[in-house]
Amino acid sequence: MKRLFVPIILCVLTLAGCGIVDGAVYSSYPEERAAEYDAARLFVKENVTPTATEYLIYYRNSDGSEREIASMGFTDNPFYIIGDRIYYTRFDSLRSVDFTGMDTIYFYEYGIYINSIDKVDGDWLECTGRQQVEIYGDPVALDGIHHPITQFKVKVDFSEFHVIETD
Repeated sequence: MKRLFVPIILCVLTLAGCGIVDGAVYSSYPEERAAEYDAARLFVKENVTPTATEYLIYYRNSDGSEREIASMGFTDNPFYIIGDRIYYTRFDSLRSVDFTGMDTIYFYEYGIYINSIDKVDGDWLECTGRQQVEIYGDPVALDGIHHPITQFKVKVDFSEFHVIETD
């Protein structure tokens, strides 16, 4: 039995690496480049299940078929298009994806949670979220970590961010 165990495991791992065993459904994306996409064909679609409603960014192809680009999770926040990228929030994080849905970039800064994009200002995204701060010795606030509502500006390439205002 031990002699069969290793070859069987190797076979299963090989097939899983090829996408045969994992149960995922793979589809091919059109060969279109992002510059050939029409931003007016992007829309939000609700995926309603008995336990939750998920909001998805979809693209309607010229033949009428629809293709999922990205999931925004359980909140229907607006998304913004700048150049060849779509900017949106999901689960307290700011994300950017190309029109094919294949190249996702995440903004990450420790202690920063972005809930929504409020507007675009040139190469900057103005966002609302929460910032983790530690407060000690304040007679009104309890000592410890707090998450006040905060306004941020984030550069569209995610290289910089600034706190605008904190409540």
